Amino acid sequence: MIAVPIAGDERQLAVCAPSFRDRFGVPSHPSELASFRCIGWRPAPKLRPYRWEFADGGKEFSVAVAPEITTNDTALMIKLAIAGAGITFGMEASFRPAIVRGELVPILEDYCPVFAGFYLYYPQRCAETTGAGRAFAEARMEHAMAREELAGIYRNYIACLNRQDWPALGRFVHGEVAHNARPLGLSGYRAMLERDFREIPDLHFDIELLIAEPPRIAARLKFDCAPAGTFLGLAVNGRRVRFCENVFYEFDDGKIRQVWSVIDKTAIEAQL
Repeated sequence: MIAVPIAGDERQLAVCAPSFRDRFGVPSHPSELASFRCIGWRPAPKLRPYRWEFADGGKEFSVAVAPEITTNDTALMIKLAIAGAGITFGMEASFRPAIVRGELVPILEDYCPVFAGFYLYYPQRCAETTGAGRAFAEARMEHAMAREELAGIYRNYIACLNRQDWPALGRFVHGEVAHNARPLGLSGYRAMLERDFREIPDLHFDIELLIAEPPRIAARLKFDCAPAGTFLGLAVNGRRVRFCENVFYEFDDGKIRQVWSVIDKTAIEAQL
């Protein structure tokens, strides 16, 4: 039997709406979930709700959360969580769009380990007698490798920004790059970043979420910094603020050609 990976690593994740987090707080350990409103999943009415699975120090364990609401509809679970009805649990891939939009936030991530994703299995004799199965498996594997390669380029780009290694910026950014539909070119893009670091001396880009689907990347960047003066029209004046930026990138020939960015200004205003 031959096993070929056809998807990247996966994990299950606990999430809630920012409004729920701000109003009720969040557990620091899965054992505390029983004290919070939860939205659960059950496969059928007569079966018990699914026990939420976690790991701590390599040791796996599950928690019965006694959810106030249960359903077998993942889309409904997500809608309820976004509305602030409680904490829910499921595959990270299902929650990614809402997390990128800032509608949901991950919690208990230290207890949500990554595990191997989907594999395609086929007998050795199929590989020896037909090329169709092998060609499909190889195409899927190449796509998975392309995603990992693009994600690696992006991580190196973020590391370049954090080092403020401006001479190396051209390795990652296209000469005709545009930001929020403004054609800046490499020199204008560099000037924008240098200005950001002047105005925010302790600026550091922290990747909270990264989704690669060549030729595009979606990322949620987290910041904990103290802008020196006015930032996004707000008089921050050296106060420390925490906020996120949701960014979409399009690559051309391995370099960033288009950038669309939205910063959570409301989160900053709430801290001033």
